[in-house]
Amino acid sequence: MAGLGALGGGGLFAGKSLAVLGTGLLAGAVGGGVLVASGAVRFGGHTATAGGPPGAANGPGLQVVPCPDQGPVLGTVAADQKVLVTGRSADGGWLQLYWPGPGLERAWTRAGVLRLDGDAASLPVAACAAPPTATPRPTEEPTPTAAPTPVVTASPTPSPGPTPTATARPTPSPTLIPNAAPTVSDLRADTTTVSYDQGSYCPTARKAVTISVTASDADGIASVTLYWKKPGATNYAARPMTLSGGRYAATLDTKADGITGAGRLAYYVVARDANARPKSTRSPASGTLAVTVKVCANSGPTFTLLQASPTTIVADPSNAGCGGSTLSELTAQATDPDGVTSVQLFWRRPGSTTYESRPFSADGSTWYSFINTVASVDDITRPGTISWYAVATDGKGKARKSAVGSITVVYCDSPASFDFAGVTRSVYADPACVPSALAVPLNAADPDDRLAGYSDSSRLRVVLSWKASNLRGFVSYSGETVATFQKGTAFLASIPTVGWVAGLYSISLTATSTDVYGGTSRSGTTTAQFSVYSSCKG
Repeated sequence: MAGLGALGGGGLFAGKSLAVLGTGLLAGAVGGGVLVASGAVRFGGHTATAGGPPGAANGPGLQVVPCPDQGPVLGTVAADQKVLVTGRSADGGWLQLYWPGPGLERAWTRAGVLRLDGDAASLPVAACAAPPTATPRPTEEPTPTAAPTPVVTASPTPSPGPTPTATARPTPSPTLIPNAAPTVSDLRADTTTVSYDQGSYCPTARKAVTISVTASDADGIASVTLYWKKPGATNYAARPMTLSGGRYAATLDTKADGITGAGRLAYYVVARDANARPKSTRSPASGTLAVTVKVCANSGPTFTLLQASPTTIVADPSNAGCGGSTLSELTAQATDPDGVTSVQLFWRRPGSTTYESRPFSADGSTWYSFINTVASVDDITRPGTISWYAVATDGKGKARKSAVGSITVVYCDSPASFDFAGVTRSVYADPACVPSALAVPLNAADPDDRLAGYSDSSRLRVVLSWKASNLRGFVSYSGETVATFQKGTAFLASIPTVGWVAGLYSISLTATSTDVYGGTSRSGTTTAQFSVYSSCKG
């Protein structure tokens, strides 16, 4: 199969139309039964460079040489010139052209520079031998004739001289031009991080990376190969890169390519030219580039809703109606690719260091629980803060803890009642005398103690604050005394007077009580008078 093409006007077949070539000259140049390809062969678009390898597009056209990789350059074919392609080399790197020169009918140029109108594989494989050295024919000279001689003297006729032999010019040796390696640049990946998803744990994360590079060569690019090594591997895998939009590219997918470990995905590329004696270029020249691989593991359910309503509740043991709710309702929603099978509540009451727990109940995709201060439920009897959180478990048994929330507990206290019964009228400063302490009886009662199931005030703590002043202005004494429970609602406080200055005193008294729930109450202030004597003797 032969092919015709155009490299430019004029030149090899200047002045002849394609029809004339097909019917006349080409019929003589190509043996019988060989078809002439239809259509055009156009110049391949390479940039001309002076001093390039034989057959390259140098100067204004395409260089032609006697044989592949052998000089000298016989000539060039200008752009858009029609040429007849009559064969190809065994490795496909060279094309044989019809070259109607003196003593030569065939010449060669590199493949890849021409674009055939048909498949180059359909051309016959042709061999090439360097053309023999032309030997010019000898030039014949006329034999000189004998000059007339006088009759008188006979002279011998001179013999013709030897015929000179033409000297053939030496055949120049072919000049081999070294092949240059491809030019490779701008190696890059379209992302710095890819993820391997063990389930459906990161659906929006990048799972694939495309690595691309530019490569060029005067002989064309035969191949560009990506070499890559996944995290933890010891050997590199190879992936052919395809040309698209002026760049060679290949894509790696973490799932399809088994990139399942976290770490560094290393890579480099190698470009190979289309020369019969090919050369390669590595990029980067040493070392590698890398993409980071992350692994999306099962981290348990994700909470999308977690709230307490209200966030302030009351502890109201006496149900005195100080306002607010004793109940806080807890709501949770959680999602997971493997489903959510349970949600558990963990909570810690005010003043406690340990957590209690109970399960949430599911209603569709929403989970519900509660905290209630009333005695019959959670029995929260003191003010402070309730800390709480939830733990959701997925279908594969992976649990995840939520953030910690808080609920404020406001204590609704019922006040205690007080009654002072009077004080001892006379006491002594001498410890040997009786009484040497001032007795202060009082009554105290708190409804919260009764609500807690106590029939008396035995669980009520009463502290007496007092200040006694000598009416003559000599001195004053003050302090706090814990009253002792007697029975029912009766308490007795004792204030020692040993060492006091004798005289008439006025005392002010205030009682503070604390009930079983921690609620406090304070009495009003009452006053009384008493006398202190220095001694009971004489």
